[in-house]
Amino acid sequence: MTNREMAFRSTPKSSTKYFAATLSYIKELNTAGKVIEARYYFERLAAIKPKNAQVIRLGYELAVKSFDKAAMRRYDLAL
Repeated sequence: MTNREMAFRSTPKSSTKYFAATLSYIKELNTAGKVIEARYYFERLAAIKPKNAQVIRLGYELAVKSFDKAAMRRYDLAL
């Protein structure tokens, strides 16, 4: 278990640091090539802050990697 994963799992959802911990963990999963797992946690993150610029960029990147045309279109329009 990496440090980012431990930080993500130990941070309660009610904490103000939950967004940052989740974002960094998703980015780590994405760079490791674990796109399906990253998309699962991304859906949680998008439910918290759907209009955040970092969330939109990350959503677009994950959509491209997973060949999801509908999500690519949605995040492209949001950018």
